[in-house]
Amino acid sequence: SIVKGLASADDETAKASISKADKFIGNQNIKYDKTSINKSHSSNQSQSQSQVPIDQEAFCKSLQLDAEERAERRRKREEIANQYKDHGNNYFRNCQFDLAVAEYTKAIETAKHMTTYYTNRAQAYIKLKSWSACISDCEMALRADKILNTAVEQTKKDKIIQGNRLKAAADSSQESKNYEIIKTLISRCNDKKITMNDTITVLDSLGLQFGNASEQAFYRISGGWEIIKNNTFLSKLWSEGKVEKAESSLITAFIRMITAAVENNERNMQILLEDYNFLVIAARWINCDIEEVATHVMIIIALLVKGSNRCQGLLFNKLQEQPRILEYLTNISCTSRKLANLSLDIIKCLLNQERFRRVCRESIGKYIIDSLSSALGNAKKLKALKDDDIARFVPLCEILLLIATDDWFRQRLTKQPFLWSGIAKLLKLSAELSKTTDQLVYALLGLVLNLSTQVSENAAVQKFSNDILPVLLAILPTKNEDIFERLTRCLSRMLGFSTKKTLSTDLLPKIFPTISNNLGRSSTLKALSTCLIHCTKHDPDAAIEYFLDCRGITENIISLINHNDDYVVGNSCLALSYVIGNENLSQLFIESSIVADLLRIVDSGRKSVVRKNAGIALAKLSQSDSRYLEKLRDLHGVEILHSVLNSLSIQ
Repeated sequence: SIVKGLASADDETAKASISKADKFIGNQNIKYDKTSINKSHSSNQSQSQSQVPIDQEAFCKSLQLDAEERAERRRKREEIANQYKDHGNNYFRNCQFDLAVAEYTKAIETAKHMTTYYTNRAQAYIKLKSWSACISDCEMALRADKILNTAVEQTKKDKIIQGNRLKAAADSSQESKNYEIIKTLISRCNDKKITMNDTITVLDSLGLQFGNASEQAFYRISGGWEIIKNNTFLSKLWSEGKVEKAESSLITAFIRMITAAVENNERNMQILLEDYNFLVIAARWINCDIEEVATHVMIIIALLVKGSNRCQGLLFNKLQEQPRILEYLTNISCTSRKLANLSLDIIKCLLNQERFRRVCRESIGKYIIDSLSSALGNAKKLKALKDDDIARFVPLCEILLLIATDDWFRQRLTKQPFLWSGIAKLLKLSAELSKTTDQLVYALLGLVLNLSTQVSENAAVQKFSNDILPVLLAILPTKNEDIFERLTRCLSRMLGFSTKKTLSTDLLPKIFPTISNNLGRSSTLKALSTCLIHCTKHDPDAAIEYFLDCRGITENIISLINHNDDYVVGNSCLALSYVIGNENLSQLFIESSIVADLLRIVDSGRKSVVRKNAGIALAKLSQSDSRYLEKLRDLHGVEILHSVLNSLSIQ
């Protein structure tokens, strides 16, 4: 046979077999199909076979059924696996860790993709001290969790990419349509034959087209700003100062449109301010009697105020050149209840800018400070506080507080007596009001603190302090911690200006009991200790009388002089020095550690004024009763006290 001949060792036989094999193969009609699917034995057979058409609906339905069957099988496996897990958890709680491992293993074999089963079994292995098995399960849990998270993240990315592509295509198409609409509307608005009503409609439609910066830029490069000159009605508005009632709808439509055009667009803001000098026309419109027009003008001004640094600089320079708009805004703040909050917000935003306060200093003093001070001073005419009053005076006080942070403005404010009387009346009405006025009280107290900073001899402030102290005492029981902190600081400040010397009788019973509740609040405690100084210095006899009848006097005084704040310690020691020389009062401290505490302060590294105040208090205490002197000698404190007082030049 041919096969045997090919395998023969004889060369002649092998050659003859090869020749026969070639001839045999040449006579065969063989078609090679190199794919691994649907191979046919001959070309004739493949041609004769007819392909059966595939029913796509049936095919998709079969795929769906297959997916549903697989999901159902998986759900059942997970149910069975969860049962095994629950059994394992029960065994784990009963400390049967071997049985727990067995149940967790069954759960893993049933549903290998659940990371919880691996971590639960790892916990059981920890209890059995099978460390290698525990580590292996932890690694498997991490691997399973990583695969799951990767699949989820990839799915999310695919959906985001697909969504972005669709959105980009849609946006591109929509943007082209918007450009055409903007161009058509601009052309329509420039038509000389257009009516006022049609102009209003076109302006409203145009404003609705500005959804992004590219559309705002297209408006600019397509000659959108030229409508101010080309449109008959808009050019008339721009050139004439008077605003008629019939034109209010046109003005508001125009302002709405340019508001949309300049929002977050620096170049359009610059064109509006520079090329068209918007503030001139805005000053006319904002001062008109039509509330709707004034409102829309203030909205766009608020937008300009919050623009970029470059736009703000341009706006501030324009305001300095044309300050009348500041006057009109301030007048609205003081007279119009409906528009007051909006105008006050604009003024507040302006004053928050240090550059505005610097550039427009003179205008602020002339058009804002005097008007707002008068408005606050008019509060003295009020007989009761209404909700509208509270809502109006809170931002007004906050604005004056901003102004008062500047030394030059503060000096101007403090010289206006009607301002102080208005503050006093508002605080008094707030104290009498049953409902909460915390926000107004907090703003007023902040204004008082700021205005009274670095004030020297000032008759208005002295009169105010005498009038306001009883009001502050009425507010003192407040439960608002922030107000209480400001209130105590106001008390300590006003006591320094007050000409009344009989304050201890009214003040001490209200402030001294609060010390123990504020030991952790240094700022409040500083103010309270300052109040103690004024009370004990101005009326020591009344202070001693109160302390003799006061419960907790020893504990509070000891807490104050052992505080970690030098200011509190120094004030407390000074206040104590004014009254501790009284023999009856000193008896209250005989069992306390006051001698050792004061001596420790004297011999410490604290500030010299603190050591000085403590030394004076210790010296007066030692003179009041011989027992204190004996304690001081036992502590070798006489020499220390003498040495320190000499070094501080105190005799």
